[in-house]
Amino acid sequence: MVRKSSLKLLLGVGLIAILAGCASVYEDGQKSDTGTSTTPTAGEPIVIGALLPLSGSEVALGLPMQRVLQVAAKKINDAGGINGRMIKLEFDDGACASDAANKAINNLVSIKKVKVVIGGACSSETLAAAPVVEANKVVLLSPAASSPKITTAGDFIFRNYPSDSAQGQILAEYANKKGFKKVGMIVEEQPYTEGIADAFSAAFEKLGGKVVTEKYAQNASDFRTQITKLQAASVDMFFVDTQAPDKAGIVVKQLVEAGVKAPYLLNDVAIGAMDEVVKTGNVEGSVGAEVPYDKTYPDLAKLQESYKALSDGKEMPYMSYMAPTYDSLFIIKEAIEKVGEDPVKIKDYLYTVKGRKGLAGTLSFDSNGDPTSDYRHELKMVKDKAVVEYKE
Repeated sequence: MVRKSSLKLLLGVGLIAILAGCASVYEDGQKSDTGTSTTPTAGEPIVIGALLPLSGSEVALGLPMQRVLQVAAKKINDAGGINGRMIKLEFDDGACASDAANKAINNLVSIKKVKVVIGGACSSETLAAAPVVEANKVVLLSPAASSPKITTAGDFIFRNYPSDSAQGQILAEYANKKGFKKVGMIVEEQPYTEGIADAFSAAFEKLGGKVVTEKYAQNASDFRTQITKLQAASVDMFFVDTQAPDKAGIVVKQLVEAGVKAPYLLNDVAIGAMDEVVKTGNVEGSVGAEVPYDKTYPDLAKLQESYKALSDGKEMPYMSYMAPTYDSLFIIKEAIEKVGEDPVKIKDYLYTVKGRKGLAGTLSFDSNGDPTSDYRHELKMVKDKAVVEYKE
């Protein structure tokens, strides 16, 4: 498939004129210059699909994302909706599994007739949904899926979360700088985790290191065999690369039981689940990489307050995922305000998004529908059982 770089030639002067009228401000919490005035009209709700893991162990990620989207939808609707029409979210369960995601996306596209879908949360969901949305010309915007394979998944597939190519690269550079020679990876058999493993391995080996990988099935709960094999291989650093947050805690617990002491390398799910992981064993000094968010964002406090109201007082977790999730609905709102509900026009508009400021930072889409390279992971470390900015 010839992907998205050719679109710049097709969009032409008209979209350039649209861009010239856009202001670089916080697009959802502040005054926004749309370039043209639009008179709101009443009508049926604008239905937007959401493909999330709402069952299984990954519900620990999917349920918070659902709540964040509900908060965002309420904010938009309370302000008058999109051109006077309310947003209606249609959620379906991808269960972080290809089969479930395929069934869910077909329901959203064929039965619910949505023209835009936010999701999946997991790379497996997004990759399973991609052929369906591509064939039906439905826009898919994922705020969390990070497999490098998504880059070439289709012309209607976008994400406002960076590829794991960046996460693997930055962790490989860190491991090399610290003098590690052989890294043992415990990897869940999922596109997301395998994407990290592939990227890390390629980068680390290019720097002269070696990687030994032990994989496990999605439903596994005992990782002692993998740990024992890596110990026998005399690795000098263990990398915990799990899809489900609870699995990260189990792996750490079994590492500690096997006499493997921290620090470890952690993927962004593992370091994002630190409140749970620290209950299972000592991870002090461990290093991972997360996507940063804008802590000065004007509506952050209100978002956190609204989230707590939906979650029986619980704090909003996984901010590196929740920030782009919150932004995603406003990105779609802005697209529909600009060009209407035609998914082809929405797709073309998204390729023109440059310098958009939101909770997750400043976003520009490249010719593949990925964030540009300045929108990437940063090193974090565990200190006093909390995740903080990495410091030497």
